[in-house]
Order: sequence, then structure tokens, then C-alpha cells
Amino acid sequence: RPKIIVDSDEMLANPAKNMPLICEALGLLPCAEMLSWTPGQKAYDGPWWPHWYANVHKSTGFGPAKAMPAPLRPDHEAVVEATLPAYDALYKQRLQFE
Repeated sequence: RPKIIVDSDEMLANPAKNMPLICEALGLLPCAEMLSWTPGQKAYDGPWWPHWYANVHKSTGFGPAKAMPAPLRPDHEAVVEATLPAYDALYKQRLQFE
């Protein structure tokens, strides 16, 4: 199975353009239902939906990317510094939307 890395901010900049590119990279056929949906809980959500899908249940489609909180707490800065090399390596391999 193909695997891809997607930067969510880049994808959310233009979901209508970028979702078909994601589908193509994964060998899937794009469809309009991927861009908008009926709000509410789905039968297949499972018991974890309140934790993972609460905001999705209120939505009808993709929204804008959320800004990162600033400034970071000092204890979070150390985590960011420690993980930045791995993030940068993955970011270089991301699917690029052009």
C-alpha cells in the first residue's frame, strides 16, 4: 500500500484541489463526498467518537487551518527542539501541492 505524508495546513489551503491529489497518490478515486458531509454522529464512529470526532460532528466540510498557539510553554519548547529534526526529515518527504 502506498503511504504519503500530508501537511494539513497545506492541504487545508485548498481542499477541493488537494484532495484529488491525495487520492491519486494513494491510488483512490476522488469523489465530491470527500469534501463535504452531513453533520452528526455516524454508525461507524465507534465508542471513541466523543474524543476524536466531536468537532467533525459539528462540521459540514473542511475549515481553515488553525494557528499554532504562541508562545509555547517552556516545557514544550524542549520537546519541539528534540523532535524538530524528525519533523524536518518527514516534511521534506511530504506530498507537495502545486
